[in-house]
Amino acid sequence: MSIETAALSDSPLECPVDSASTTLAASKPNFLASAYTNVGNGWVRAFPWTWSSTRGDCYSTVYVRPKGDGQQTVRVHVHKLYIRDATAAVFEITNQLHQDIQTKRSPRFRRRKRR
Repeated sequence: MSIETAALSDSPLECPVDSASTTLAASKPNFLASAYTNVGNGWVRAFPWTWSSTRGDCYSTVYVRPKGDGQQTVRVHVHKLYIRDATAAVFEITNQLHQDIQTKRSPRFRRRKRR
């Protein structure tokens, strides 16, 4: 399924009931199971999309790509309003992947130890 097809599908939202309590679990769109698996430049989604535990209004996942003898991993967060818009979601994902690479590569962003 292409990114555009996944983003434009009109599938209903799942709202499973949490058996431990009577509150509704965080809803996750059905199309996220297969959405945004490859975003280019060798990046592949390694885990399914989940509701972010650190940001209250985002979905998160981990992308990996081969690097030398190992692999490079980056966790990305996409706002729930952007997740259905393929253009916005892919832009946000690739932007976060690029920022993470630049931060790790550039000595300017390395934190200095205080003495």
